[in-house]
Amino acid sequence: MRKTAILLIMLGVLVLSMASAGCNEKEEVTATTPTIAPTATQPAISTATPKQTITPSISPASTAITLFLTVTQPLDGAQVNTNSILVAGATSPGAVVSVLVNDEVMVADVDQNGNFSVAVSLEEGPNFIEVIASDQHGNEKSTVLAVLYVS
Repeated sequence: MRKTAILLIMLGVLVLSMASAGCNEKEEVTATTPTIAPTATQPAISTATPKQTITPSISPASTAITLFLTVTQPLDGAQVNTNSILVAGATSPGAVVSVLVNDEVMVADVDQNGNFSVAVSLEEGPNFIEVIASDQHGNEKSTVLAVLYVS
């Protein structure tokens, strides 16, 4: 006697049908299939609009410092009786001050407020003193003074 087993799975219901060869008898067993819980959840798919990242930038100051130069000593046209004098004044903070006298170039000490000074040597007779201030942007300001050294 030959038996045939047929398994059918339809919509979550298991139907087992067994039939015997040469018999019209059938046995039917119906059982529900076990529900299997998923072991991992699917990651949520974001439909939100990505946030825009804003990177701050440093912009130049709205009030740019204009390069200036003021020489407070010596006075233009001064007559002195010493071969060395102090050249002093004020300029923009961070500027470099050069002083040219009789083919000699000196760099003045400039403090954090822009005040500067440098001692220069004079030759007997008229001396032309050129003071030049320059900044990191390539700007320059200059002035020329005449000083007479009489021994």
